[in-house]
Amino acid sequence: MANGNINVDSSLANISWELQKILRIKSLQTLKITLGLDAIKIGEINNKDDFLYGQMMGYILIHGRAIKASLKIHYAQNLAQSITAEKLGLPLNAIDQETTDDFMREYCNLTAGYFADTLAHNNINVDISIPLITDGFDEVWFSDKVKPLAQKDYWSLAWEQGAIICTIIFQIKDLDSFGNIKMQDDDSNSPKTNEGITFL
Repeated sequence: MANGNINVDSSLANISWELQKILRIKSLQTLKITLGLDAIKIGEINNKDDFLYGQMMGYILIHGRAIKASLKIHYAQNLAQSITAEKLGLPLNAIDQETTDDFMREYCNLTAGYFADTLAHNNINVDISIPLITDGFDEVWFSDKVKPLAQKDYWSLAWEQGAIICTIIFQIKDLDSFGNIKMQDDDSNSPKTNEGITFL
């Protein structure tokens, strides 16, 4: 801080770091709860800004007065089919593309929803879009033109069976709204509830 004025670059960096931390933890918690597996780890990826991160891609928008973000989940179809089969207790050949898409669509929805809940806890209201599943090569149609205040993050969620890659691009439109951003008191690296993806 200089001359009583907030250093915008410093504030943006700090807020960006807090938001990335929250979203990484939420994506991890959601997957742990969904798969009933505690061994999933957050990791860094080396090929940042790569064109293609996975065969398939889930896409969801998070939008409000103070922030706009697009979250993408990149994954291999055979991995999604396998974990969907395990979740439903069905043989692999009983899982079709539509069922797998539903599973990954709901994972996107839950991750974005838990992130939105944390923002609401900080009096920042956002809406989330209906999640979309598409071919990974469709990234060309969804790539965001990065604006000056846009922030990006890339991370993997890996376990013995495989890994998915998450990417986020967000633009903070009101720095003041995020001045005291923090996790909810019960947030941690381990899931605390039994809520997860449910098939009706």
